[in-house]
Amino acid sequence: MSATSITRQSDFIGRLVLDQKTAEELGRVAELWLVPKTHQIIGLSCKAGLLGTQRHSFTWSQVESIGDDSIIVSALEGVDAEKPEGAIGLIAQDVWTDSGNQVGGLIDYRFDAETGDVIDYVFVFNGWRSIADSGYCLLPSAIVSMNAKRIIVAEAATQNPKKFVGRLDQGVASIKEFLKADLARTQQDVQSIATRLQGFTQKTTAQLKGSLSNVAGQLHGASESKLESDPQDEPILQDESIAAEEIQATPEQDGIEDPIADKLRAELVIAPEPIDREPTNPEPINPEPTDSK
Repeated sequence: MSATSITRQSDFIGRLVLDQKTAEELGRVAELWLVPKTHQIIGLSCKAGLLGTQRHSFTWSQVESIGDDSIIVSALEGVDAEKPEGAIGLIAQDVWTDSGNQVGGLIDYRFDAETGDVIDYVFVFNGWRSIADSGYCLLPSAIVSMNAKRIIVAEAATQNPKKFVGRLDQGVASIKEFLKADLARTQQDVQSIATRLQGFTQKTTAQLKGSLSNVAGQLHGASESKLESDPQDEPILQDESIAAEEIQATPEQDGIEDPIADKLRAELVIAPEPIDREPTNPEPINPEPTDSK
């Protein structure tokens, strides 16, 4: 790495990352990896693409040079560095004292670009002091603990801290501009996705309606064709009625009687229902008396 000067985190966030071998844009810096125990920068991650879904990560040893407009890295094709467990990204953490008081907020930190070692952390107090002052420095030795949300520092380190020499408004403004631009890009990506999804949904709905209409038409046509061409709708009853009519309408020809036809006609004639009549009691016949002797 060619840079030897002290730099600030705010100078890195949002900076363009280029591949040394291909000159391709790999994205913009989204986070520096800081190890809280050693107070050292060990790598960085950048994001690009739709909704920032394309992410690339690099160890600090892969950073070849740091310019005013970009960072040149030696990327390994198809291989991204993994963020070590315990490494965090520091942006706008709350600053608490070890006595339990929330005194301000972290706005930046400075580090040696050659080694990645943090020189100091820059914070502002809450309330009116943040307006009157430009910021204060906290040495790494004053840090009790830190995570992605807050930093706990020794109470004594906040009593008479050293003032930060330099302009903080540039660093804070650059981070704000990056976050604002990143939000705008995300909103554009979301709108683009929503528009494409709407068009896809409309196209799919129209295709589905057309398919259902074709299927319904085919089923309707097949049903009508079956009704018109099916010869077995009246298979037996029609033949029996025709045969009965022919039998009833057959006259005796040339005065010749047809006993078979006569028998069939007789069977087709419906016999009238029998009428129930009360039986007539015949007059009793008195038997002739017999002489008894």
